[in-house]
Amino acid sequence: MAVDYLSTLNAGSGLNTTQIVDALVEAERAPREERIQAAVEEKTVSISSLSQVKQGFSAFQSILTSLDGKTGLTASSADPAIGVNIADADLAQTFSASLEVEQLALGQTLVFDGYSSASDDLGSGSLTFAFGSWESGSFVANSDLSDQTITIDSDNASLTGIRDQINAAQIGVTASVLQTGLNSFALVLRTDSGVDHAVSLSASEDTAGSGLAQIQYTSVDNTIEVQSAQNAILSLDGVSIERSTNLIDDLVDGVEFTLTEVTTGPVQVSISHDEETALTSMTDLIDQINNMQTVLQTLSARGSQDTESGPLAGDPLLRSFQSRLRSITTTPLQGFGDTPIYLTNFGIKTERDGSLTLDEESFKAAYAENPEQFAAIVSDRFFSDNDEIVVTMSGSDYTAGVYEFVATDGDGTLDGTASSRIGNSYFVRAGNGSGARIQTSSDDISANIYLGRSLIGELSKFTASILATGSDIDKKISTLNSDITEHNTELNDLSDRMTSLRDRYVRQFTAMEQAVKSLKETGSYLESFMDSWRAGLQK
Repeated sequence: MAVDYLSTLNAGSGLNTTQIVDALVEAERAPREERIQAAVEEKTVSISSLSQVKQGFSAFQSILTSLDGKTGLTASSADPAIGVNIADADLAQTFSASLEVEQLALGQTLVFDGYSSASDDLGSGSLTFAFGSWESGSFVANSDLSDQTITIDSDNASLTGIRDQINAAQIGVTASVLQTGLNSFALVLRTDSGVDHAVSLSASEDTAGSGLAQIQYTSVDNTIEVQSAQNAILSLDGVSIERSTNLIDDLVDGVEFTLTEVTTGPVQVSISHDEETALTSMTDLIDQINNMQTVLQTLSARGSQDTESGPLAGDPLLRSFQSRLRSITTTPLQGFGDTPIYLTNFGIKTERDGSLTLDEESFKAAYAENPEQFAAIVSDRFFSDNDEIVVTMSGSDYTAGVYEFVATDGDGTLDGTASSRIGNSYFVRAGNGSGARIQTSSDDISANIYLGRSLIGELSKFTASILATGSDIDKKISTLNSDITEHNTELNDLSDRMTSLRDRYVRQFTAMEQAVKSLKETGSYLESFMDSWRAGLQK
C-alpha cells in the first residue's frame, strides 16, 4: 500500500494525494481498458468458434470419405478359399459367376544350406539376378525385368549380411536365414509369385574359393530349388485363366479376388445390391448433414428472449455455409442419366428448420425399383453411351451434366471445348468437362459423355473449399488475430499513457503540496511576528 508521507507528517494540505492520484488515473484507465479487453475477449471467442467450425467440417469430411462409394453393393463367396472384395465402387456392378481355383501362384524358393553359423564369411564379390522362367531345363529371360546386381563387401559377407543386402535392394527377391539344425544354417531366397519371376543367379568372387560362388543357381538343381515358380490357374464360368499373382483385379471391373487355397470345385461368387446396407449409408449421411447444420445454427443463432445468442450470432460467413449446405441437398443431381435425380426420389425431405428427414419405406421402394440410381447419392460416375469410349476424371473442377463429345480426324471437342490428344486419349483441360480423359481408338466418333457428381461428391468439394489453406474461414481467423494484436498494442499504449498521466498528476500535486507548505510556513511566521509585536506593545 502506497503511503502519503506528506499527509502523514501534516507537512502539506493534509489530503491523501496518493489516493487522489490513483483515483484520477483509474477513472481514465478503467473504461478504456474495459472496452479493449471486451473487444479482445469477443474476438478470442470468435476465433475459438471458427476453429470449432473447421473441426466440425474436418470430422464431416472424414465421414463423407468413409461413406463414399457405399452404394449398397455387397460381395459374397461360397468358399473362404476365394475372397471377393469391391475395390472400386465407381466401377463395380452386380454379377454372379462360378470361379474354380486349380493352382495358386507361387514364387521360386532356393535354399543354400550347409553352413555352421549365420555369421559364416563367404567373402566379398557380387550376386547377379536375372529374371525369367525355367522351361525344359533352360532359362528364358523376362524382357520386362532387367538384371539386378548386388555388391557384397567384406563387411557384409556373412549369411546375415548377404540377406540384409538382398532385402535392402528390393528387387523382387526376399532373403532369410534359417537355422535348420543344431549347427546348421541356410540362406533362403524367395521370388515374387509368377512363373516369369523366377531367377537365374550367378556369383562373382573377389577372392577365388572364398565361398560366395556357392550362392548361385544357373541350371536346374532340385537340391537347391525346393519350390518352382508358378502362376495361378483358375476358371471363370468355364473360361480358363492364368495370372502371376493370387490377388486378381482384372477379371471383373472394380472387383478383387484373393485366392488362398485350391478349390475342390466351382465356387459361386457374386456382387449384389443389399437394401439394408444402402439404407445404413443413407441414414448415416443424413445424420452427419443434420449434425453439421446444427453446429452452424448453434454458433450463429441470434438468440431471443428465451434463448442466448451464439458466439458468432448473425455471422455472414456461417450463414453462407448454411445456405450452401441447404442448396446442395435441394439441388437435383446431374450427369447420372438423361434426367436429373432428386433426393426426394429416395424419400428425403427438407424440413422448415433446414434439417433432413428420411422416409425409410419410400427409400426401400425406390432402391428396390432402381438400385443403380442410388450411386447418385454416394458415388461419382463418369461414362458414355458409346461402348468404344472410356471416360475417367482427374480433379473436381468439372460441372456435372451430360455433354456431347465429337472427334473428327483425331480432333476432339467436349461440349464445344477443344481437347488435346495424346495417343488414344483426349484430355479436356477447360470448360464444363475440365479434367476429363476420353479414351477411344477411333479418330472419328461421337457420344454423350455423362459426368455425374454425387451428393457426397458435392458435399466433399464444398467441405474441401472450407478446409483449404487460405480459405475464407482462415482469412477471417487471420484478421481476428491481427485485431487482437492491435488491441494488445492499445493496452500497452494505454499503460504507457497512464504511467505518464500518473507522473503528471504526481508532479502537479507535489507542486501544490509545496505551495501549501510554503503558505503554511509564511502563516506561521506572520503569527509569530504578530505575537511578538503584540508583546512589544504591552511593555
